[in-house]
Amino acid sequence: MPLTHTQILTYIGITIANQRNTVADDLIPLPDRLSSLLDETKEGIEDTCMSYTKLGQNDRFRLSRVIVKRLVALMYWVRDRGRLDFPVSFPNGTDQQELLEEIQEAAARDKIRTSQRKLGDSLITATFDTKLKNRVQWERWCVELQALLNTPS
Repeated sequence: MPLTHTQILTYIGITIANQRNTVADDLIPLPDRLSSLLDETKEGIEDTCMSYTKLGQNDRFRLSRVIVKRLVALMYWVRDRGRLDFPVSFPNGTDQQELLEEIQEAAARDKIRTSQRKLGDSLITATFDTKLKNRVQWERWCVELQALLNTPS
């Protein structure tokens, strides 16, 4: 049986039951629980977490930056699982360290994707008007092209 949403939120660092229930109701509601994070954004999660400081006097609480980052990383993990059509659940027996490592890896992958997207977008507008002027440059270009085409992808 996979980890419950209560266990996941506890591992993330939300140990107080009423806070955990409030976060679960807002970010991972029934019936889909973790799958509902597929439609969330980083800004949406951060805004939701900030809204807890504006609740009524007795219900108000603040989530630390670390917990908010972990919730965002959990969202990236869910998106990764969704991209691969893998089940969106942690297997039974997953401990806190394993869960935190998995979601941190997902956050790192998102950073890499973002930087690659920015690099790709910058190349779209670049002009490549370098002219090959002599035979040596043409031969070097042919060798590089041949090496690129022979490289297994």
